[in-house]
Amino acid sequence: MLKNVCKGYNGKQVLKNLNIEIKQNKITCIVGKSGIGKTTLLSILANLEEIDSGEIINDTNKVSFVFQRDTLIPNARVFDNFKYIIDGIHDKKALERLVDEYLKKFEMFDKKYEYKENLSGGMIQRIKIIQAILYQSDVLLLDEPFKELDDGMKEIILTELKKLNKTIIISSHDLEIVKNIADDVIELK
Repeated sequence: MLKNVCKGYNGKQVLKNLNIEIKQNKITCIVGKSGIGKTTLLSILANLEEIDSGEIINDTNKVSFVFQRDTLIPNARVFDNFKYIIDGIHDKKALERLVDEYLKKFEMFDKKYEYKENLSGGMIQRIKIIQAILYQSDVLLLDEPFKELDDGMKEIILTELKKLNKTIIISSHDLEIVKNIADDVIELK
């Protein structure tokens, strides 16, 4: 929950007296025009940004975040990018089964040993989403996660997200996606 949260950069107010409540184990979508503060809000919720004033009541420690930028490990294979993000799975076979399951669901299994540099933007986006799903977090934050994906892949990912029993917060310009997945919508103005 955020109460009267304010955040600015270089004298420009981005969020002003923002009051929101995020429902647990629901999918909340954040909408608003470019530059309105959606990414800033997600960064605050992930404890990556300090607020200027207000109050954050946060009852979770573990958050996974799909950033807009490419966060995969350079010069590493797809599978290698999963080794570092999954807590509590030390059994390589168990890890590999779990990763394989999602690579198949997201039509990436044939790219398992491909180097990141050989992947398209949409493929990189799918890997980042799989990482976030597999990370043992209570909250999943996704910043414009569907922008490089075709409609068929968006549907696959939306279906998988709906199956998760997690609090999911998605920023998106795609109002069709918001309509299809959101339990709650927060519009920043």
